[in-house]
Amino acid sequence: MRKLLLLALLIATPAMAATVAGVTMPETRSIQGADLVLNGAALREKYFFDIYVAGLYLPAKTTSSAVALDGDSVKRLEFEFLLDLTADQLGDSMRERLEQTEGVRQHADTIVGWMTAVEKGDRMVMHYVPGVGTTIQVGSTVNGPIAGEAVMKALFGIYVGSDPASDGLKRDLLGL
Repeated sequence: MRKLLLLALLIATPAMAATVAGVTMPETRSIQGADLVLNGAALREKYFFDIYVAGLYLPAKTTSSAVALDGDSVKRLEFEFLLDLTADQLGDSMRERLEQTEGVRQHADTIVGWMTAVEKGDRMVMHYVPGVGTTIQVGSTVNGPIAGEAVMKALFGIYVGSDPASDGLKRDLLGL
């Protein structure tokens, strides 16, 4: 039995904080009593600008997009902005995806309305709790929740879904 325990300790990979572009994403987060681990962290770049660093937190590490988008578990996406953005810049990037998703279109205006201007160093957090829904915090303002897993799948799918905003972002968030 001792040998099995020692073997398990030796092959277990501990969760590690990640630092990307000078931004550190903690190794764990907790939401309503659920402990989450950092699955991956990534830099979003567009037109040669570093936009934000994102961290994906899940109950257990996975490289599967399907597992990451599974509605039966608590999850969190955390962003730290590397430059100033207007509310329109944040909202416009989400609106198109939300309006294309059946069952989520009616929430697009609400979610886009939650976006506010951010400055370098500000954080945005999306988290999903089964049976409760998706909450979005921009700066210190918490919005939501919007019930149902469709909204979570649409929002999280922007980053780790089948047609992500950036293949590199998805790859790094899923640890591929």
